[in-house]
Amino acid sequence: MKRLFIVLCLAGGFVPAQARNPHAQAPRFHEAPAKSTVQAFFAAFGKGDLEALVQTFDPAAEITAVRAGNRAAGQIYGSYKGHAGVREFVAGLGAAFQTQAFTVEQVIGEGETVFASGKFTHLVKATGKTFSSDWALKCTVRNGKIVSYHFYEDSAAYAQASGA
Repeated sequence: MKRLFIVLCLAGGFVPAQARNPHAQAPRFHEAPAKSTVQAFFAAFGKGDLEALVQTFDPAAEITAVRAGNRAAGQIYGSYKGHAGVREFVAGLGAAFQTQAFTVEQVIGEGETVFASGKFTHLVKATGKTFSSDWALKCTVRNGKIVSYHFYEDSAAYAQASGA
């Protein structure tokens, strides 16, 4: 074991703190401020507080709803930019769906990156059909603001429910 330790050190490999110093304590992970920002986003979303929700985003934030790119009129999938884009994205959700259920099952953050996941069921207003999906979210947070927001869902289920 000591030979392996020496080889790793000479090769510049990773050596845990406990291997270097047997009295060292394991690193402690604290809740990332980035995670708190995303949790504040979900809290504002849940209350329907649009202004508090918008304030969790950087003024130059990039929002991606399922796929990057331009959107046709009335389309929700695509890219949005800045606070105006956040408002447009949320307004599009409200125009397209009547939410039946939305759950956040986990929010995990490390450094600037936060992942969240859950499930939802929406009534598609245009067709009266329900749309259910697991979802995932990846955010990058800097200085307490979301700078990148990418939401993933079952787009095929949405296409089926919306008649697209």
